[in-house]
Amino acid sequence: MGNISLLNEDFMDFPIGEFPYDRNHSAMGEYHFIHYPGYYGKWYDPVCNHTYNGQGASWIITEYNGKHFMEQMRIRNDKPHRTFPMLTSGNRFWRDYELEVSLRMFTTKWGNAGIGFCCQNSTNLLVLIFEEQQLKLEYRHKEEIEVLASVPFEYNCDDTYTMKAAVSGSHVVCEVDGVKYFEIDTDYAKQGGKIAITATIPAQFGSVRVFAGENTVEKIKEAEQDYRRQCDEAQKKYPKMKLVKKLNLKNFGSGRQLRFGHLLGNSEYQMVMAQ
Repeated sequence: MGNISLLNEDFMDFPIGEFPYDRNHSAMGEYHFIHYPGYYGKWYDPVCNHTYNGQGASWIITEYNGKHFMEQMRIRNDKPHRTFPMLTSGNRFWRDYELEVSLRMFTTKWGNAGIGFCCQNSTNLLVLIFEEQQLKLEYRHKEEIEVLASVPFEYNCDDTYTMKAAVSGSHVVCEVDGVKYFEIDTDYAKQGGKIAITATIPAQFGSVRVFAGENTVEKIKEAEQDYRRQCDEAQKKYPKMKLVKKLNLKNFGSGRQLRFGHLLGNSEYQMVMAQ
């Protein structure tokens, strides 16, 4: 499809240990984007769940025979609702690319593992996964799953599989270890978007590569620049923020939300912090 690299990841830049995460799995981390201490590289973890509290990181970086791996460690994903742990890279303007990922699973009894592409966000993407001794191509939207294609596939915990998805417009071709399993057309692919590694079981990802053609890369850059221009123009329509006052709340705060309202029937705003 193309020979220009959008991403060539072997995780060697990452120190051994946990991928940065909200150690308290707090309301702050659930509702806001926070850059926690640690090295992210070109990756982002978009999945936050308050039930993770005290359960450690979802992702860790390991080493074996001089190589680094990104491993998914989360084994419970059904509370308070169904979630799909993942790491994403790239942006929503990526399109018409070829994604290749090496994957080894550490259990075959339950759950799934694989790759995501055309990700507009963590709840709107295509995935190529191993699940229930099948290879599946699915569209995920929030908690809903639409299976676009599936075939029996006897995967195991000993082998490392090379998964590949190539997207061109609405056309999607999916391979494992050089063998083509799916070739379909779907409007879901037209949206383009980030790439992802995803698993609901302990699984090890070794390398992630994304390639695109020269014309496609130029179009992606143009879309990124156009979006930045649109943001700049939109921001110019509004006044800059002005600091009015600082309040020391000491040890008091809100559970999730801070509200301002006219509670006294006058023109002044009062602050409401609900616990």
